[in-house]
This record gives sequence, C-alpha cells and structure tokens, in this order.
Amino acid sequence: QLLEKLEAAHGPIRQIMASGGFTESKWWVQLMADILQRPLVLPGEERDASAMGAIAIALKSAGIISNWDLLNSPATQVYNPAAHTKMTYDKNYQYFLHLCRSSSSLPPS
Repeated sequence: QLLEKLEAAHGPIRQIMASGGFTESKWWVQLMADILQRPLVLPGEERDASAMGAIAIALKSAGIISNWDLLNSPATQVYNPAAHTKMTYDKNYQYFLHLCRSSSSLPPS
C-alpha cells in the first residue's frame, strides 16, 4: 500500500534502489522485484546507500543540490520482475487488502 500512496503523491515509480542486508540474498531481491513489479537496483560500491539517501534528501531540502541525478552511483545489478509471477502476486495482494479491511472492523484484543 505504501508504494501506491507514494505513486499517488509523486507519480510513477519506475525502479527501486535497494540496499541493506537483504540484498546479500539474490532470492530475496528477486522476490521483492516480483512482488513490487518494479526493477530493484543494487548500488555499485556503496554499502550504506540508505544513509547516503538520507544525506541526499537533506542536501536537496537545504537547496545545496537541485538534481537527484548528481547523486546516482552506477548500479551493479538490476533485478527485473518476472512476468510469470505477476498474476499470482496481484491475486494475493487483493486477498491481503480484503483481509486488512476485514480485520479493521474487529474489536481490539
């Protein structure tokens, strides 16, 4: 749901930059690309890409940089979503949303 809200507010998200421990597993990265139906891009040599992203947001907010492209590092790997998984994940996502709506009407435990 977060991806949908971000796109509604800021437009289409064409790719997702990924970093952190889960990127050590090719299986997890591919799974995320399949579920999100977006390419997941792993940064080149930057292992602390999340921290660098926070710095970039601060620089842009302060007006020190005006263009995100200045901060792009070359990607080492791109994991594209597998087309054959789309229907399965779309169906399961709809079921997930149904469960979320159903559980929101339950009394607190």
